[in-house]
Formats: sequence, C-alpha cells, structure tokens
Amino acid sequence: MKNYIIKLTVLTLALATAGALLFTTVVPQFYLPVFPWVLLFFAASSAGIHAYQLHMAKSDMGKFTRGNMILTFVRLLIYSAFAIIYIAVDTENAKVFVAVFLLLYLVFAVFEVISLAGLSTRKK
Repeated sequence: MKNYIIKLTVLTLALATAGALLFTTVVPQFYLPVFPWVLLFFAASSAGIHAYQLHMAKSDMGKFTRGNMILTFVRLLIYSAFAIIYIAVDTENAKVFVAVFLLLYLVFAVFEVISLAGLSTRKK
C-alpha cells in the first residue's frame, strides 16, 4: 500500500502541475475553480478503493472478482452522482467539467488497473 500511495501522490502532483500549466497558459478561459477538489476526490477515492481491493485480494479469487465488480459499479454510481450534482449547480461550465472529469477518470482508472495487474503478477 505504501508503494501505491507514493505512486498515487506522484500521479496526482503531475496532474495538478499539468492542469495548472494548461489552465494558466493554454486555455485560461476554461479554468475550473473546482479542479483541485476534483483531483483530490479522485486521489482519495482511488486510495480507498485500492486499500479495499488489497483487503479483498487476501481472500479467494472468486470473492475478489465478485467484490471488484460490485465495487466498480458502486464507484461509477458515486462518480456519476458527483458529476450530476456539479453539472446541476454550475451549468455554465458543464462541458469543460465533463471533459476534465472524464479525462481524470480515464487516467486514474488506467493507473488502478496497472497497479492491480502488477499486484496479481507479484502474487503468482
């Protein structure tokens, strides 16, 4: 878990730096004041989910697979609710928010899959 947290922190800082550069130089008109909070939301949920996945991995593979599928479904519901609430509150920046949200979701999802693949490879 410690190794995962270090990698997650590096990824989050890299995304924060990239976002800051992008929103201050390339497209300042699309800056989202909520961007740092969305980034922290993804980082925190990723850390929590990974910790739970590690806990599930200690049991048998059937429980892990079933639990991981349920966890993915619940995560998508929570992320969707978060996005819908923000879009309802700030309709003016909805398009930019959706683009940033989907990009961050994709980056963190790939990161989690790579981390889990590395975990399952080490377990074998």
